Amino acid sequence: MPLIEFGTSGAPMQGEERSGDVHLIQTFSGGVLVGVIDALGHGPEAANAAATAVEALRKRAAQPLLYLLQSGTEALRWSRRVVLSLASFNLAERCMTWVGIGNVAGILIRARAPEERKQETLITRSGVLGDQLPSLLAARLPIGSGDTLIFATDGVDPSFAQDVSLRGEPQKLSDRILARYRKPDDDALVLVARYVEDSR
Repeated sequence: MPLIEFGTSGAPMQGEERSGDVHLIQTFSGGVLVGVIDALGHGPEAANAAATAVEALRKRAAQPLLYLLQSGTEALRWSRRVVLSLASFNLAERCMTWVGIGNVAGILIRARAPEERKQETLITRSGVLGDQLPSLLAARLPIGSGDTLIFATDGVDPSFAQDVSLRGEPQKLSDRILARYRKPDDDALVLVARYVEDSR
């Protein structure tokens, strides 16, 4: 049975107790929904908006990603807006579909690929969830054992993507990225999800 291993690391902006950057990991029949949400601004209002988005997405985790984004927009109609990136793993078909609105970075690092094809980057669209959605297209990618997805909010310097190694467990990898690339003047969050084929 294929499995997904996770690690996530985050911190609020200096001076704040709560972060508006949150993650989502929700299993459903045949798959797993993974996401990182970054609410605009900082502090309690941002944290509450991010929690609202997570709840709306969690309830409908098995649905297609574009439908999920529409549901999230409705849930945030009277709340602070958010940006986010989502990935839905279809474990039976060994594929991943991903989509992003705003500036939550996403990369997929392939464990078994030539160096020039080792890393794929999520192409996000400008906009926010909670307002009129931009025109979106979710991309579907095949995945193999050891392939590793990384999402990071803009509180993490984007140069992290040039300095990523697959060595170590997902939690250690997310901790290392946050420690090296976190910006102190913003909320920050890193999520690492690795596809693993169980040999049992």
